Amino acid sequence: MYPRADKEDDLDTIRYEINMLDYSYVRYIELERKPGIERGDVNAFLECFLLHYRNLIEFFSSKKPREDGTDLRIGKPLIGMATRVPLEMTKKLTRDELCKEHWKNLSVFLDHCTIYRARDPKTWNVGAMYQQLNSTLADFEKITKMERERPGGVREDPFPLTSGGTGGHTMTIK
Repeated sequence: MYPRADKEDDLDTIRYEINMLDYSYVRYIELERKPGIERGDVNAFLECFLLHYRNLIEFFSSKKPREDGTDLRIGKPLIGMATRVPLEMTKKLTRDELCKEHWKNLSVFLDHCTIYRARDPKTWNVGAMYQQLNSTLADFEKITKMERERPGGVREDPFPLTSGGTGGHTMTIK
């Protein structure tokens, strides 16, 4: 069971998003590999992964924020950090290409009650998506000195491409 900690500040919110991305990725892959598992369980963790992935690629983008100014973005000061992320690091951590590649499809997919679910089935390369964001998350964690909630505190893909893992794992879902 994953314990949901209270979020005391903006940095805790981002920490939660990262932890949930990691947790849902690992659980999704574990369940996907299990023979005879209920598809609903696999789909639940896939959707959890996609939701937190979308939240994080939006955080690491320069995408126009909501008009009310409530969005957290890498380029904005974060409550919970002693200082703002330095401009040169903000530029390094900004991943507009991931937002451009995935955000719209993720948003349409996660909005369940639309015509697009049946008309346009989507294939998600979960392993590649995770790897695309992983180094950015590692750099962010170094800058913010975040403590990892994983054994050893090392940020790595538990299913890397090079070990015959699921880095290339894909799933088509309606």
